[in-house]
Amino acid sequence: TAAVACIDPTTGKLTAVAVGDCVAGLLRGGDVLQRTTPMFHRPSCPHQLGPSSRDEPQHGSTWEADGSDADWIVVASDGFTDYVELDDVAKAVKDAQSVDEAVAQVAQKYAIVAHKRGIEAARVPVTGPKLDDVTLVLARLSRGEGAHV
Repeated sequence: TAAVACIDPTTGKLTAVAVGDCVAGLLRGGDVLQRTTPMFHRPSCPHQLGPSSRDEPQHGSTWEADGSDADWIVVASDGFTDYVELDDVAKAVKDAQSVDEAVAQVAQKYAIVAHKRGIEAARVPVTGPKLDDVTLVLARLSRGEGAHV
């Protein structure tokens, strides 16, 4: 599965696409404004990209939006979103006093929690899911001199 979010630096237009159960979202002011929708062929069988798959990026879940200063882009694997809601991430970055604090809070509080919950779920015999990766990319949009992501 895959998710990608892009920004056009000249227009500020944001575009995202996700295939499978990864997610790309746009956070603003403590809210989730945009979010791709996980895609499955059947339970526990997400759409996939690869040589033996008929799934293709143009069939993915997409969104477009005009970016704004202080927006946050989040791209996450299902190992993260199976256990953490994007609404919680949106609130954490809104409440943080700085970009560094926001990233540290999300990493420490939510990424570690997602990993621990995944380990607990994988211990359930037969019916439990396999241990999944926890991947999270969190970027803040900023314009002007000294801007960084």
